[in-house]
Amino acid sequence: MIKEFETSDNVHVSYLDSGEGLPLLFIHGWAATKNFWRYQTRYFSKKFRVIALDLRGHGDSDKFLNIDYSVDRLVKDVSELLNTLSLKDFVLIGHSLGGVIALKSYKLYKQETKGLVLTGTPTVLNPGLKGRVECFILKMLFKHRILAEKILTPKMFSSNVPSQLLNFVRAESAKTPPQILLKILEGNRGVNVKGILEEIEKPVLILVGSEDSVVKPKNQLRMKEMLKKAEYIEIKGAGHNVMLEKPEKFNEAVKNFLEHLKIGRN
Repeated sequence: MIKEFETSDNVHVSYLDSGEGLPLLFIHGWAATKNFWRYQTRYFSKKFRVIALDLRGHGDSDKFLNIDYSVDRLVKDVSELLNTLSLKDFVLIGHSLGGVIALKSYKLYKQETKGLVLTGTPTVLNPGLKGRVECFILKMLFKHRILAEKILTPKMFSSNVPSQLLNFVRAESAKTPPQILLKILEGNRGVNVKGILEEIEKPVLILVGSEDSVVKPKNQLRMKEMLKKAEYIEIKGAGHNVMLEKPEKFNEAVKNFLEHLKIGRN
């Protein structure tokens, strides 16, 4: 069921809430939507309570230009959703920017978080000169949205992605105005979660597409080395959007992780 709640700064945030059992909170990445988790929400709602939100500015959530899009504000939105739903125990599942949000949310909910699943997650957002160059290129591309979609979307996948999946991602990404996408990138350059990794006591699953060109597998492997209880799984033939490109393998890995935690519902 699709619902919405109002944040403390008067932004309406859309979210899916389906199934029963221990909650799994899915947090999408930059230029994505809750529908990027479509294969996971259907599958896991059979045994768990599945919650997937549209971050502010994305999907069906409000898209005001002159509001806060900092990572800390996005984390606060997640916190306010958790409080609205009165959730006491849950698993955080984040993709890319959503993984960064999940890690920062863990700091607020160390006791309530039973585990984390991270996929395509960087430890630092848009660092240094590289980040500035990327923002400049995106500014140029976003002046011609169709060109941006044609160039950028395939970079999110492996070399053999079906055209219908590319079209799905383009349609979902187009729900977010380019001004907001740039504001998120430029406003959060240099956000660093390395220190949080060293604090995590709960089990973590790192799922990586072998052809991820956005956050290289070697960088995600380094993340494992900073964690106390981490499992690293590389899924062959998948790019950055591994949960869309290889949903069966992604779901199987998450299912096994949850079974190991012994928190599923019979």
